[in-house]
Amino acid sequence: MRGRLALETERTLAKPLLDELRAGQRKWSTLNAREKRLLEGAPLVDYLLDQSLALRHADPGGMVEFAEAAKLVADRIHPRRYGRRVLADLRARVWTVLGNAHRVADKHSAAETALSQAATWARRGTGSRALFALIEEVAAVLFSDLRRFPESIAMLDRAIAFHSRRCDVQQTGRALISRGLVTGYAGEPELAVAFLVRGLRFIGSDGSESGLRLPAIHALALNLVEAGHCAAARALIAKNERLYRRGGSLSKLRLHWLQGQDRPRPRRARPSGSRFSRRETWLQESRKGL
Repeated sequence: MRGRLALETERTLAKPLLDELRAGQRKWSTLNAREKRLLEGAPLVDYLLDQSLALRHADPGGMVEFAEAAKLVADRIHPRRYGRRVLADLRARVWTVLGNAHRVADKHSAAETALSQAATWARRGTGSRALFALIEEVAAVLFSDLRRFPESIAMLDRAIAFHSRRCDVQQTGRALISRGLVTGYAGEPELAVAFLVRGLRFIGSDGSESGLRLPAIHALALNLVEAGHCAAARALIAKNERLYRRGGSLSKLRLHWLQGQDRPRPRRARPSGSRFSRRETWLQESRKGL
């Protein structure tokens, strides 16, 4: 208990400075010695993990580098600072983010090794079910990339059940959307549509998770097309066209691609394009997710 209190106290004291760094109002190079001391330990780990996640679309290599830096910092924290179990939880979280970074960088073997390390540290920790659920959700994305769909789906089903029991609306929505993405990638578009529609009802009701909404809508439209519901897909795209155009060049390319999917085409040309777009959608979504 004292270790958890010490960690949360440090985070509370460092929060104003971390908020300024995250908002770009301050830079690490401008911090004075007192401010850098304020960020020692868990707050510095948090900052480095934030920097890693911020690069998930633009620079997978940089994402890995920041996660590796966070691991080095976490490895140097003495157990007396927070206690062995609380520190084990922190290291498990670092390994989870590192595993996700390796996955985004298409280093699947390294990702699997990192997630195995995350699970090992979590077992040494406080027994946090939320932490185990996080590790499983990242592993589910990796297993989907590796086309290990039964394992991926089983993990996501456990995550959905866990978040539902906790009445965590946003995390339940995220897990449902991931379940829909994996289901569509596995070649079951009708079932994927059902999961994606359920997930979209959960996310964004309070303005949060706005970054997840567009990839989920894109996946829903894609799976509607795959299931033969082109009119519904067309209506969904029209309703959300402004959201696509605000999403940058990649989102605009997706919009143009989707707008052409319900045009007549030779039946033999469809599978390869569909499979590629499902994979592209899933990868992009998973980079947004954690």
